[in-house]
Amino acid sequence: MSRAVICPSPGAPFLVAYWLKHARVWRHRVDAIYLVVSWPQSPAVLESIRQRAAVSGCTLLIADVQYDHGQALKLALPSVNETHVALLEDDLYLRDGGSALDAAFSAVEAGEVQVIGVPRYSGSQEVTAAMYAARTS
Repeated sequence: MSRAVICPSPGAPFLVAYWLKHARVWRHRVDAIYLVVSWPQSPAVLESIRQRAAVSGCTLLIADVQYDHGQALKLALPSVNETHVALLEDDLYLRDGGSALDAAFSAVEAGEVQVIGVPRYSGSQEVTAAMYAARTS
């Protein structure tokens, strides 16, 4: 089994740099990291992100138009060859060396659960209702 992380980001250069700094610490826990820049950025910003992504061992995917996170994830999924995928946003920093990420992947790989997530309530009403029902059952 293999593990991937997808991170959609508008591409704010300092936020991406900070996220990638932390990703280098837990990079060994996954087989691939896909960083999706989902808003148009200047050539200088994109070059900076390209360099930082390469140092961090990330595959960089760039959207030519402004996408929300859902659209960015849809753009990224065809590029993913790994068996298990974690969706992390650019304002989520794993500061524990990735042990929580490793534990989540391990639980899925062992068949203990099919999905791990947090009740964020930022999706449609149907998604929110399904999350609430799953959390309370």
